[in-house]
Amino acid sequence: MVRCDALVVGGGFKSIAAAWGLARQGQSVVLVEQSAKIGGFLSPIHWDGYWIDKGPQFFDNFEAQDVDMMSEMLGPDVMQDIGFEYGSFMAGKLNSDFAIPDWQSLGDDVASNAFQSLFAQRLAASGSSPAFKSLDDVLMFDGGPVLYPHLKKLAKKFVRRDAEEVSPRTASMVSFLGRKKFFDQELSLDLKQSPFMDAFLAAKKVSVDGSRVNLYPKGDSLERVRNALEDALQREGVTVMVEATLAGFDDARGVAETSAGEISYGRVVFGTDIRESERILTGGSTIADCTHVLPEIFHCFVVPADTVAAPYYVVDYDPDHLTSRITNFLNYMGCVGDDGYGVICVEEPIEKDDARWNDPEAELGRIFAEACETGTVSAKNYRQAKSFRIPATYKFPLVGIEGAVDAFSDQMMARFGESIVLPDAYALTRKEAINDLRTLGILV
Repeated sequence: MVRCDALVVGGGFKSIAAAWGLARQGQSVVLVEQSAKIGGFLSPIHWDGYWIDKGPQFFDNFEAQDVDMMSEMLGPDVMQDIGFEYGSFMAGKLNSDFAIPDWQSLGDDVASNAFQSLFAQRLAASGSSPAFKSLDDVLMFDGGPVLYPHLKKLAKKFVRRDAEEVSPRTASMVSFLGRKKFFDQELSLDLKQSPFMDAFLAAKKVSVDGSRVNLYPKGDSLERVRNALEDALQREGVTVMVEATLAGFDDARGVAETSAGEISYGRVVFGTDIRESERILTGGSTIADCTHVLPEIFHCFVVPADTVAAPYYVVDYDPDHLTSRITNFLNYMGCVGDDGYGVICVEEPIEKDDARWNDPEAELGRIFAEACETGTVSAKNYRQAKSFRIPATYKFPLVGIEGAVDAFSDQMMARFGESIVLPDAYALTRKEAINDLRTLGILV
């Protein structure tokens, strides 16, 4: 029997960071992962000599202490601050400064009317937000009567569920809500001097103070990060068991039964997604039943590097496009060959019962034409293409998920007491995961 102070379940970034943090505190740690290697979404795809991330996978909005932690974990030369270069496409126009919608592209009258209606709405609300029952409520409050119909279409495109069915928590997972671009830069900056209007107006930052950074192994791929994470766990003495599945727990003995044998633990930390944690611990799916898991097809095109626009990615807000986002791997990754060609990735949200899921390359011509229409790529055609099916990308919470999460957490606390750690079920980004692990005392 293997014995440890802490058993960490899962092989994604949260689990790896938790195992590393506990080992740095002098605890003996075992990490179990059912896949053949650790990394989760950090594990890129290798295609035709190119390493391709599963979409843009940045360590963004990291602060100084986060950068220091990553340097300690990975080494000082793996990550660099690559800055924030995102764009958007709307109403036939490419904006290379913002990932949010550029509402000016719908016309000055629409933008002005939307601003006035939002101004009046927020003034009447006196700074308070109503209680939102669904994402649809958020759309109405966020966009007001002018933008609400547009936001409704975008929610359907990006989430692929009716907004009335989706939890308001989904608002933090989409890029079309929040501050709004209504005016040009000069006027926007003038208006944002008012704290009241700064809360809902957007403008391009005129300077960057360096307090928030965007980390990536520039010129390389996340495989370098994944390898460095493996080295970090080995360096700290963490025992990593891959291709190991959990069969159950003997709560009284503090023993986990796995396909690799029994593991005696003092505490078990679940770094897995909350839905997977529930499945492992109870065999149930109440949280999964309150979740819409979004599949996507990633269409990768090999094109001349000098025909691709600069932004790391461009969000496509055309409601009639299949495309949701176009990522320029040539800019920040090592995805350019000696011949000057490289890879762009076009994401298409879809459902598994859609015929295109079983024939993902059926619409390659249309997908590439949409990428060209956005201005992201100017090449007349592509040299090579490949479509990859990604069964699970975003996991959108549905209305009622809070009750399922709370019931599961209460059940596990009653069963395990302080010997179990279930991180924040709603932490989405790697920054949020790090903050949560700090709150739990796992990262110090």
